Amino acid sequence: TNHTRKELLFLMFKEINLRNHSSLHKLFYSLRYVSIYIGVFIFMFGLQLYRLNSFSLSGYTIKDALIHNRYYAYMLLTFPMTEVLATAKRRMKFINNIYYMGVAILIFRFSAWFLYNKLRMNVAPGYFEVMGFAWARNGVSRLPGTFLDNYVWVMALFKIIKEKSVVIKTRNISVIVLCFLYAYIVYDSRSQQIAYLLSLVVFILIVSDTFKSKALDVVGAIAISPIIFRGNYLNKLVNTFSTSNADYGSSTQIRMMTLNTYQTLWIERGVWWGYGISNDGNYFNILDTHMVNQSDLGILSMLFQYGIIGFAIFISPFVMGLYVSLKKVKFVQNKFLFLLTCTTALTSIMSQNMYDPFRFLIVPFLLSFISVVSFMNKKEN
Repeated sequence: TNHTRKELLFLMFKEINLRNHSSLHKLFYSLRYVSIYIGVFIFMFGLQLYRLNSFSLSGYTIKDALIHNRYYAYMLLTFPMTEVLATAKRRMKFINNIYYMGVAILIFRFSAWFLYNKLRMNVAPGYFEVMGFAWARNGVSRLPGTFLDNYVWVMALFKIIKEKSVVIKTRNISVIVLCFLYAYIVYDSRSQQIAYLLSLVVFILIVSDTFKSKALDVVGAIAISPIIFRGNYLNKLVNTFSTSNADYGSSTQIRMMTLNTYQTLWIERGVWWGYGISNDGNYFNILDTHMVNQSDLGILSMLFQYGIIGFAIFISPFVMGLYVSLKKVKFVQNKFLFLLTCTTALTSIMSQNMYDPFRFLIVPFLLSFISVVSFMNKKEN
């Protein structure tokens, strides 16, 4: 993921070009709500740092917390990224380059997973460890997703209906299949599969009044393909959430135990401000030597750490994304922002929290799209 971040930064700063004062003024006017959000976020984080002087679940000092959460600084990429996306020519070039980079990363990770599990060849040292531990289920090592997965998924869906070439449509259908197979086989994530299916339903609903029925037939075929491919796929997926399931029952039990443990601590320390900044994994006496990971709770972990006040700030990008996109939902860019917001929110609610360290770069992406779509909406007036 470090290489991914470096490539993203290179692409972004390569495209930056100062524009005339009038355009910049309109652009930064559209950035005002995002700027307020970032300012409030920094202020809230500062208050939580101060609270560490009185209580710290993970034994953090202020310095420890700053080091642990240093990736929050990536949020400042929102401003140069917005500048890149504000011009139509650079916008399409940039978002397509990021899309192709995301697809290439998925292919590489899928290949690395296959070589590691089937041929015992480790071409990506360090990929198969999470926090220093091997990450496996049923004897098969897993690879988590990346911050670009949702973006690639949404882009591929829109490319299917926008592109006229059958060849290009077929390529993007292949990307959709790749994304889903990665979530199903490599990541082995039930929540990611569900989020993809739900976002697919949302996609069909929001484009139904604009695009041709043939395109919807293609999307519909993609929607039912997992069911055809696996027969009783959906029934099996639902059954995995049962605590008696042989393969996933223990995972479900751990998540329920994790929820109860952190929820109890949150209530004890105060629901408005939470129990403060803490490490992802923590040990509790009631669980003996088992580490309890907050990341299993998705974005709900931010509620427990930062309280109701902090949680309201953390979900603000979703609220802003929905508000801006629904103001003029007939435009393609609004539909894109709407689906990206919904998909990111769905995955964050489940367990792929966008505020996790290796997913956080989607935050400046989302904030930039919010600002640019708002800017484009104003130009349409």
